[in-house]
Amino acid sequence: MPRQAQSAGGLDALLKGFAAGGKLKAFDLVIAQPMPSTRPGDENTSRSGADDAPYLLTPGAAFQAGRGDPLSVNLRRADYFAESGTKRFLANRVYDPAVASNPAEACKTCALHAEVAKATAEPSGSGASKAYETLALTAMQKFCGSDIALLQHRDVFGAFENAVALWPSTLQPNAQQLLDEVLWKGDFAFCVPVQGSTIKKVIEESAAFDKQDRDDLSIEVEKGRGLSFLSIQRDPNSGTPAIRGQAIEDNKLYGVAMTDYLAFGNTGCPELSSEAIQPVVRVVSLKDLNRLTGLACKELPEEVSQGSCQSESIPASEYFAAIRQRPFDTTHGLTAWIELRRWATRPLQPQPNGSTLLEKSTNEPENVIERRGLWWFMLQNVSLGYNLNFIKGSDRNVPGNFAGNNSFSQLSTPESSQLNFWGRARGGYSFPRFIDFYLSGEAKYSRLAVRNSIGDGNFGEYQLTLGNNLLRGEIGVNTKPLTKRIPIRFLSIRRFVYPSGDAVPTVQCAAGLRYAALRRWCDESHDLQSAEELPGCDPRGSAYSE
Repeated sequence: MPRQAQSAGGLDALLKGFAAGGKLKAFDLVIAQPMPSTRPGDENTSRSGADDAPYLLTPGAAFQAGRGDPLSVNLRRADYFAESGTKRFLANRVYDPAVASNPAEACKTCALHAEVAKATAEPSGSGASKAYETLALTAMQKFCGSDIALLQHRDVFGAFENAVALWPSTLQPNAQQLLDEVLWKGDFAFCVPVQGSTIKKVIEESAAFDKQDRDDLSIEVEKGRGLSFLSIQRDPNSGTPAIRGQAIEDNKLYGVAMTDYLAFGNTGCPELSSEAIQPVVRVVSLKDLNRLTGLACKELPEEVSQGSCQSESIPASEYFAAIRQRPFDTTHGLTAWIELRRWATRPLQPQPNGSTLLEKSTNEPENVIERRGLWWFMLQNVSLGYNLNFIKGSDRNVPGNFAGNNSFSQLSTPESSQLNFWGRARGGYSFPRFIDFYLSGEAKYSRLAVRNSIGDGNFGEYQLTLGNNLLRGEIGVNTKPLTKRIPIRFLSIRRFVYPSGDAVPTVQCAAGLRYAALRRWCDESHDLQSAEELPGCDPRGSAYSE
C-alpha cells in the first residue's frame, strides 16, 4: 500500500525544487494541479526502495482555451501499487482524442468579434472576453437606467469560438445564437438599489478574487468570481472608487444593474442580495423577465443582428412552472372563516392549472410536458370506529355471578356494540387539452346492536339498528378552465344516491358551471328533470354540492 498521497498545486519549478531538496521524500505520490509542463504521458515505470523520489501526476485539464485544437476530452488513468515496501510501480495511460474543426470552413465568430469590439470601443489588445463583458454591462445599464452595472468574469465564455467551430457546417448562426453561447448562463437583467458601503465591500472582494485567480499556488477550485464594473472609476489622487466623478457615499443608495444570480446573493457575493433593501425583490414578485443576451444583441447594429434579437420581455408567471398541487397550508389558525375571507379577498388569483381552454398550444418541450395526460386520485376522508359496552353476562342466570345478591338493578345497563365507517374519495383523468374526466364517491355505514336484560337477570337477543347509511357518487366531464385567473369550467355531471331502504338508486343529471381554486370548489348546475332532457335521469333528483 502507498505510504501517503498528497494533493497539492503549484508550479513545475517549485515541485522540482522540493523534490531535489528532499522535501517530498515522505510521499510516494504527488498529485498536482493541471500543468502542461508536468503532464505525464503513457508510461510504465518502477522504482526501488533506494530511490525515494515520488511520482508526480497531474490530471488533464477539463478545457484549455489556449490549445490548438478546439476541444479535447482529457482523461487519465494511473495505477499505483507497492510491493513489500521495496518496489513501487506506476502505470499511466492517457486518453486525449482531439476533436478538431474543419480548417477550410469560414470563421463563424470573426464578424461578431469585430462588431462587438467596434460597438464597445475596447482596445484590440484587451481580448474578446473584455469586449463581451463591456457589451453586456452597457446593455444592462441602459435597460435599468442605473448608476453602475456589475458582471462576473465567469459569466462570459471567453473561448466560445472553439465550441462554435464544432457546430454543423450547414448551420449559419445569427448574432443571438452566438451571444447565447458566449453569455452562456441564460441570465436575466435585474435592477436593484444597493448601498454605497455594500458597493465598496464588493469592490474589495472582487479584487481579492482576481488576485486569487492570478495566484498559481492557490488551491481554490472556483475561478472567475471577480467582477467587471461599468461607470466606476478610481480617484487619481486618493485611489477611492467614484461614480460619475463623485466619491461613493456609504449611506447613499445607488441603482445597480446586475444578473439574477448576483441579485439573489449567489456566486460569492451575498452582500448584493435583493433582500437587503426594501421592497424585497423576489422571483415570485416579478412581472416580467428580460434576457441579458437579448439586451446585448440590441446594442449591435441592425445589419449585424438582422432581427434575431430576443429582447422582448418574458412573463415571469409563464417562465417559472407552477406545480399543480401545492403543499397543504398548515398555518396556525387555519379555520373555515379564514379560508372564506382569503377566497373572498383574492377570488381571481392565477391558479396552477397546466392547461386552459383558451390557451394556444405549442410544440415546445415545456408546453408538451405541462399538458400531458395525468391520472389523479385524492383520498379525502376515511374513518372507522368500533364501540363495545360489555357486561359479563350470558343467556344463563346472571345473579349467580354476584354472591348472595339477587337484585337485578345493577344489571340495567344493556350490552351494546357499534360500528361506524365513513369514506370519501375523488379521482379522474386530466386530458392534455379541452376536457377532464372525474369520478367521486362517498360511503357511510353505521350499525348498532343492543341487548337488554329481560327481567330475570338474563340478556335477550341483540336488536340491530342501521342508521345514517348512504352510498352516493358522481361522474362527470368538465372543460379546462377558461384562464388561469378565471378558473371557471363548464361541466356535465350524473350523480347517483343509494340511501338505505331503497331498492334502486336515485339518479340525478345536471349541467352547469364550476369554480375550482387551489383547495376549494363550488358549482352552480341545472338539474335535468325529465327523461326527454337526458335519458336515464330521475325527475326526483335535487341539487348536490360539496
